[in-house]
Amino acid sequence: CSSDLPVAVEPLTVGRPVTGRFDKDERAYFEVRLVPGSYSALLEFANPNMNPNSLTGDLTLIDADRGTFQQILALDVLEVKARQMSTFDITREGQYLVRITNLGGPFPEYYRTDYVLTLSAVK
Repeated sequence: CSSDLPVAVEPLTVGRPVTGRFDKDERAYFEVRLVPGSYSALLEFANPNMNPNSLTGDLTLIDADRGTFQQILALDVLEVKARQMSTFDITREGQYLVRITNLGGPFPEYYRTDYVLTLSAVK
């Protein structure tokens, strides 16, 4: 579907966090080169108004060469701030896209969400 195509892709470096803010149903895309190995993904969502809300979204890894999608983690909590970590394995070196999706909550004034994403190599 054309709405799944990234408008802008930012670079991502393993071990360095990226931050941003987006509204409901917005997505952030990052490009990263990964080599075979194990990785951890740490995703934090926070309501910038500091009010509890449904923090709902996910992190997906897209193999840019093969066009395959792998959901790495999902968040769905009623909090001011939430953090989720997951590990995943890469078997083929290549360029990958990382997509963060903000699915928002039930209250329009709280749709905006801050995020922090860190990908790290697991040693």
